[in-house]
Amino acid sequence: MADLSGEFAFDRFVVRPDTRQLLVDGEPAKLGARAFDLLAALIERRERVVSKDELLELVWSRVVVEENTLQVHISALRKLLGLRAIATVPGRGYRFTADIGRKTRLPDPGGGAADRRPPGNLPEVLPALYGRERDLKVLLTLLQTHRLVTLIGAGGIGKTRLAQAAAHSVRDRWSDGAWMVELAPVVDPELLPATAARALGARLSGQQDGSAELAQLLRGKVLLLVLDNCEHLLQAAAALASALLAQAPGVKVLATSQAPLSGADEQRFRVQPLTVPSAAQATNAQNFGALALFDARARAVDPRFELDEHNITPVIEICRRLDGLPLAIELAAARVPLLGVEGVRNRLHDRFRLLAAAARTSLPRHQTLRATIEWSYSLLGAHEQAVLRRLGVFAGGFRLDSAQRVAADEHIDEWAVLDHLGALVDKSLVVAEPGAEPRYRLLETGRAFAIEKLGEAAEMDQTQRRHAQAFLALFEDSFESHWTLATQAFLQQYLPDLENLRAALDWAAKSDGETELQVTLAGATARLWHAAGLRAEGLRRCAQARERISAATAPELEARLQLAYSELAFPSSTSPQITACERAIDLYRQVGDRRGLFLALTLQGRRLSKLRKPEQAVSPLGEAERLMEDSWPLSFRRRLLHVQAFTCSASGRWDKAREMWEVLLKLDRASGNLVMVVNSLANLVDSALALDDAGAAVLRGRELLATLPSDRSSFGYERGFGLGMLGVALTRRGEFDEALQTAREASSLLRLSGLQGMFLDHFSLLAFKLGRPVDAARSLGRAEANSVARSEPRELNEQLSRDEVLKLLQQTLSAAELDLLLKEGAALSDDEAARTALGE
Repeated sequence: MADLSGEFAFDRFVVRPDTRQLLVDGEPAKLGARAFDLLAALIERRERVVSKDELLELVWSRVVVEENTLQVHISALRKLLGLRAIATVPGRGYRFTADIGRKTRLPDPGGGAADRRPPGNLPEVLPALYGRERDLKVLLTLLQTHRLVTLIGAGGIGKTRLAQAAAHSVRDRWSDGAWMVELAPVVDPELLPATAARALGARLSGQQDGSAELAQLLRGKVLLLVLDNCEHLLQAAAALASALLAQAPGVKVLATSQAPLSGADEQRFRVQPLTVPSAAQATNAQNFGALALFDARARAVDPRFELDEHNITPVIEICRRLDGLPLAIELAAARVPLLGVEGVRNRLHDRFRLLAAAARTSLPRHQTLRATIEWSYSLLGAHEQAVLRRLGVFAGGFRLDSAQRVAADEHIDEWAVLDHLGALVDKSLVVAEPGAEPRYRLLETGRAFAIEKLGEAAEMDQTQRRHAQAFLALFEDSFESHWTLATQAFLQQYLPDLENLRAALDWAAKSDGETELQVTLAGATARLWHAAGLRAEGLRRCAQARERISAATAPELEARLQLAYSELAFPSSTSPQITACERAIDLYRQVGDRRGLFLALTLQGRRLSKLRKPEQAVSPLGEAERLMEDSWPLSFRRRLLHVQAFTCSASGRWDKAREMWEVLLKLDRASGNLVMVVNSLANLVDSALALDDAGAAVLRGRELLATLPSDRSSFGYERGFGLGMLGVALTRRGEFDEALQTAREASSLLRLSGLQGMFLDHFSLLAFKLGRPVDAARSLGRAEANSVARSEPRELNEQLSRDEVLKLLQQTLSAAELDLLLKEGAALSDDEAARTALGE
């Protein structure tokens, strides 16, 4: 045998010649020595046809074997690898035809594979891509030469999988990674930038146009952004792409859509159906994408299925009649265990004829998709049909209990819904997503079909009402569980249903007679918006609900909504937000709700402290302390201590504030709430700095960072904030080189969150200490502009850094020069100012 080094991978298989192993899904397969030699010989000579005589000489050299021995071993390999792996060339021999890539095993330098993984949110392992090898190569070439590429094609043609494969294969080209943004659940075009930002792990402030703000956040980043399913958001997607191309030169955009974005610099790539062989090409049919996909999907639902000479003709006909569309092929293959290949072909023929007669105005490709789904729908019982169409109201995925609430009626109880949902999963009409608590979803085309059927059944309004009521019940639970769950656990439990929450609020807002539902739901979800970094959207939705408050609104519901509105607005303190808090206090007193009154009073105290009116905060905080009950969750006690500590700091009693933060730190560690532990440590750093104890501040800053998980892909904001605080402490202690390194890392982590601005005063002081007064002045100019825009005083340590650097600049630069540099800095973005200060 020839000496083959390295590894050879194709589909689910890896061949290791050096250890004579064949791995299937990572596990060693049972393969005889001769069969392995035969496979290795074919792989080595995969660029050509290998004759039978040559293979016999290579594998059975100087051994006399029976005439059919080679065919037996070829058949065994095909059963293991699939028909598409080895092609028979009549009269000439065999050829290895699987798409193979050579892999050299590299030594792990100690960090592990995860440490070398490029940033981004792409799955580490993607489903196999069938019949798209050439498309993938063309797409990768386009991405090298164009900054905006749009994959265009009909629904179900495979745009998403092709985009994922392209992004995955070249993700290491972009230092800041490749990121996928799923837009199918997004209904409101205004939410597109925020959705993209959330996928990137960033938060938009909502204070300017979303596309422009995201482009500013990504300025200086080098990444690939995949906008998936843009067809219902064409103008918004085009605006976002245009902003990114204009303001973020290191960003490339790959979009998928049923229609072009029509951008000025858009390069369009139309995705074609998978190739289908003719009857004359049946011998090598497994080399065609449509047949390979059908074979793989049929095997997935029935491991006994084998594409062979007995069924190749009807499978070719099925794929041809489905126009090579991947979604239609997958649905057809999923029915093979039930109907067999012949049964699928016969029934599919009937369905196409029926639909073509009923919908001659539709495009052919739409008829094909409709025929596939209509056929699948017709195979269901009446109750299964009802459950499927009602599931169409869910935006994105859904939980089992939500499905039961929405799909059940007087004829189908919740246990029956459970059974029908299981049947729909088995029939590939609903996708089950694995996890500790499974979630379910309909494919995009299937959801559109279900909604249409819901309208035909005259069930739309009542099903949407049940949907809204189901999520009201879910988020009423969230209002209570917020006080007992750590932030990450809370988000993990409730954030997956954000799109459903939006859909429920949208429906209630436009429906007459649903005022109470809208007011109740908006008031119950303030903590989700806050924890998810979507305060601007939550504030807008609470404001919409406030407009519908009337004399008929129950006072306890109005009180909660007014408090939610005021909390989401904090730290902003405009007249409506202050009035809302005061109204909540009055209403909670009226209904005798001690907990609600406690929450409103502590918010009022926190706002007064923020406004540097700590003396006015004494009264509401004293009343809140008297209301406190031992039976309440520990987080209530923490909330009060938190506000009291801020009140102490606002009044200049930093020693007392530090004592209270020490108490809070113990409570947080006992509760296991890592976010709160980090918060308390950050405030201890702040207190030490205010007390001019830079050494203690450095120690606490290092402790904060050591508290976070070693996995640097999580807790990005907390890590960035902690690094920023440590950088401030190091600057105060005169350790400028380490301060610079730390500040640069902090700035990088805070960039996507748009929170670099809070450290600009500190960065400016550091720049001056490092001998760059001009850069210090420019970054200070931006910090001054931010302070004016916020219309609120700086925090003490920000003010201290600002005052020190301004004094130093006034001693170093002329008044005219300083004024000019401050004005230049005011025109910079936060990111530009941070980079200037940090010498990047």
